[in-house]
Amino acid sequence: MARIAMFVVAAMLYQALAAPAALSIEVGEPVPEFGLRTLAGEVISRASLAGRPLLIFFWSTRSSSARHTLPLLNQLAERFGQQGLTVLAINTGQLDSEERARAFWKQHHFHFAAGFDRYLELRQSFGIHHTPTVMLVDAWGIVRYKSRELPGDLEQMMRELYQR
Repeated sequence: MARIAMFVVAAMLYQALAAPAALSIEVGEPVPEFGLRTLAGEVISRASLAGRPLLIFFWSTRSSSARHTLPLLNQLAERFGQQGLTVLAINTGQLDSEERARAFWKQHHFHFAAGFDRYLELRQSFGIHHTPTVMLVDAWGIVRYKSRELPGDLEQMMRELYQR
């Protein structure tokens, strides 16, 4: 058991030191261009979502707070999806496998898109250091909210995503 713990710590340390330092995308800045194959096999990109507000949720199956938030996001996707909102969950690949993420997604029957950041590219380009992380992006591609949890005034923020 101690050997496994030592391996995990060594892997995390290597990841932190070997990965180039990523700039964090902050509120008021544009979302970087990205492309992602979803767990359902579709390709989603920033260009394909142009003109639509976006809620991006960076998560891991091992995060209890992410497991609590995902059902709430499912409700948001159902409620605001007809108004144009895209909800996208991106598993950061931190101590997860694509198979584990896919099984988790299938088990919970979520009705919004999810992908797996296999090569940690999205995590780096978005500057994500912790899971979960929530980003609300307006229809013009500008980040309007970024935090580890959903905003308390979510209803108001959702309406503002459609306004400039």
